Amino acid sequence: MKENFEQETPNANDTIQAHVKDVKLLASGGTEPKYRIDLELPEGSTYEMGDILKIIPPNIQQVGEGFHQFMTNIRNSMAISGGTVLFSEADMCQPTTFEQLEWLIKYCTTDHDRATFEAAKAGFCGALSHLRPSVLQLLEGYPSIRIQAHQLSAILSELLPRSYFISSSPLKSPSTCSLIYSMAIRKIRGLSNEDGDTSIGMASHYLSQLRAGDSVTCSVETFSTRFRPPTELSTPLIMICDGVGIAPFVGFVMHRAELLRRHPALWDIITPALFFVGCHSLDDSVYVSELGSSGVVDLRNALSHGAGNDFKGDVQERVWADRQDVIKLWNIGAKVSICGSQSTCIGAGDVLRKLAMEGEFNMGNTISMFFPPSPTFVETDVPNQAGRVFIVTGGYSGVGYELSRMIWQRGGTVYIAGRDEVKAREAISVIEKDMTTDSIAGGLRFLKMALDDLVSIKAAADKFLAEEKRLDGLFNNAGVSNPPAGWVSAQGHEMQLATNCLGPYFLTKLLSPLLISTAKATETNGSVRVLFTTSIATHLGAPDGGIEVNKLLTPTNDQQVNYALSKTGNWFLADHFAKELGPRGVVSLVLNPGNLKTPLLRHFHWGVGALVSPLLYHPRFGAYTNLWAGFSPDIKLEDGGRWVEPWGRFHPNPRADVINAVKTKEQGGTG
Repeated sequence: MKENFEQETPNANDTIQAHVKDVKLLASGGTEPKYRIDLELPEGSTYEMGDILKIIPPNIQQVGEGFHQFMTNIRNSMAISGGTVLFSEADMCQPTTFEQLEWLIKYCTTDHDRATFEAAKAGFCGALSHLRPSVLQLLEGYPSIRIQAHQLSAILSELLPRSYFISSSPLKSPSTCSLIYSMAIRKIRGLSNEDGDTSIGMASHYLSQLRAGDSVTCSVETFSTRFRPPTELSTPLIMICDGVGIAPFVGFVMHRAELLRRHPALWDIITPALFFVGCHSLDDSVYVSELGSSGVVDLRNALSHGAGNDFKGDVQERVWADRQDVIKLWNIGAKVSICGSQSTCIGAGDVLRKLAMEGEFNMGNTISMFFPPSPTFVETDVPNQAGRVFIVTGGYSGVGYELSRMIWQRGGTVYIAGRDEVKAREAISVIEKDMTTDSIAGGLRFLKMALDDLVSIKAAADKFLAEEKRLDGLFNNAGVSNPPAGWVSAQGHEMQLATNCLGPYFLTKLLSPLLISTAKATETNGSVRVLFTTSIATHLGAPDGGIEVNKLLTPTNDQQVNYALSKTGNWFLADHFAKELGPRGVVSLVLNPGNLKTPLLRHFHWGVGALVSPLLYHPRFGAYTNLWAGFSPDIKLEDGGRWVEPWGRFHPNPRADVINAVKTKEQGGTG
């Protein structure tokens, strides 16, 4: 027996007016008090587990008064009218950035203050940059800065919404949602690193001042479709959090408890759920203990200021101490979710990685994508590539940069394809200085191309064909992930489908004759290769059969769904070209480069980076996956269409439903 968690969600761009039902202090321990606010959503609004509520807070009153006083002090005739608009649209509380500091230096009118600002530059790039004063505080503290309203408007950041995980269950009350938040308090340091005043967070201060009946402008949005509890209660859970990172898990626990209250028979199938919670002290853990009393989770507290028999330490230390229980659940298919501070996300990820590397986990196929075995084919294993020519799309950043560098060092001529010539020239300059003792040094060229524009691809292919008489390897490496909803290509296609599928297909099609002629002229059979880049999203997020045609024709508003479809499309493309080019001597493969620290995450919500950072590797490891797929002598012509895993190996058991989908009905597939 199972019950599905999925429900309809309102349009992510809808702004609604919620009303405060209650604000409650949960814990005062530690440096930042924790609160819960209950909001009544308007009729017709609801949410799902794992969603976020976005709130745009007004600038707090103290900041407003300070701003208007500043505008008065500089006797700007536009102070009140210009200042009022600026005040409502600009973020007045964020720590000053390095770029903003440089702007302020330009408007500084005394040598002494200018020298102070210049000396402070280094600190604005360091680890303590979040302790810096705001632009407004600097303007108030240094009256020698003379700046007009329109100039200040150009400097200040836009007032953006703050995102909070919803910490309640729509199953219990679909029109009521709760948020758990802490009062953000930071100690400010002056430009000379001296201790300064204490500053409170704009949004948390705003929320804490709300009272029952107050109205809040907000919107419900999806954080990530993956950050959901499993739809079946028979799936074990391991949840790890600290501080207000507990927020989404409170909703998970409430949801399970409500399901079990409605359907007592579910107790017969529910599997264990380990809930590791990092707290400051017992005062913090009181409200957490209420969750454990529900019986749907096995609560494991970790108190940084523990007492008596309580576990004292960080939450990742508690995970390690209870690792046998973690291993037991992991090995029966537990879903792991981590939410909290950066140190907790990294620390918990390190613990899980250590257990995996020590062989404690049953390394199923999916798990081995997160924790791959060490690479067996690296730069020094690549034979001399002098005289051979390659194209690497997106070759000036991330995996593409590392791959271009490695091929160049082995003597190959590499065309770095991309839209940004400045970045490409900079990358080429850096690579050419990166000579090693065994470098052979080939050639590096820039090939201007925008994968979301078919006209640009045609022009790039024509240029390449006019310059080169051979092509030994085409690395379709570049891609885009989770851009803002509604982004389309030059020809009007959904951006991810265009960049990740249509562009690589068109480029490969245009260059196929040259690939074929190169293969004919090459002595080593199967050494000319075409590679398409997929993702773990195909295994985890693609629907049954891999692709839903209706979602290709009419993309959804869920960009993660669109991304998974486009990455599955790369598998279909690799199979297509394996059938088309394989008989003519060209190997076509699809590869998952691995989970990597690359610009691919740039469009994600900032919290995604913190959540997944413990599982990310340096881009060079993704280049190793490409090296093995592109140069390993173990790969034969008959391997065309196969899936390559990080950091260079064939997937032992790829998804059978997708394999059937790429086969024609005559071949026994679904067509």
